[in-house]
Amino acid sequence: MSLDVALVISFVVWLLFILPDLRSLAAMISIVVAIGVAVMLIIDKRSSHAWVELQETERQAERQKETARAAAVNLNAIELRHETITKSSYGYSNGDQGFTFKANVKNNAATPISALVIAFTAYDCPTATVPVVECEAIGHNSSQIEIDVPPAEVRAVMFSFQMKNFPSTRGVLTWRTQVASMRR
Repeated sequence: MSLDVALVISFVVWLLFILPDLRSLAAMISIVVAIGVAVMLIIDKRSSHAWVELQETERQAERQKETARAAAVNLNAIELRHETITKSSYGYSNGDQGFTFKANVKNNAATPISALVIAFTAYDCPTATVPVVECEAIGHNSSQIEIDVPPAEVRAVMFSFQMKNFPSTRGVLTWRTQVASMRR
């Protein structure tokens, strides 16, 4: 569109300088072209503004739908089974420690899930039989994992995570895990 406008303006300028008999006609044409360009710019500005508003409205509606879908699924409908957390063979510096998490994820919800955030809390307990309320929390972390689990199905998951400034335990290292959030 802008190339067409440039060609028309060039033609009008050519008429003004090359053909002295048509200067009044060229002046009228240039006025009409200038008005046309101004109208096109105004229309283009209005349509682009409307398009931006439409795009923002659609994005906002999609965010609201996603929020409603996430709220519709109770996190208790996502079940972690056979959870194990083991120290990784590779080490980190400055007291950081790597771990590997393995579990089976069962989706008891009516809709599929595509991602989970699993939260970890590490406890230093005097013995393995002591309830965690009597233990000392020594670390927290969470990891987001991409996993497709259809309704009423189970999938295995395994990934590594890191605990920053992880202290040595005086007793037994005990873990508590939970699904902190999910995405469909």
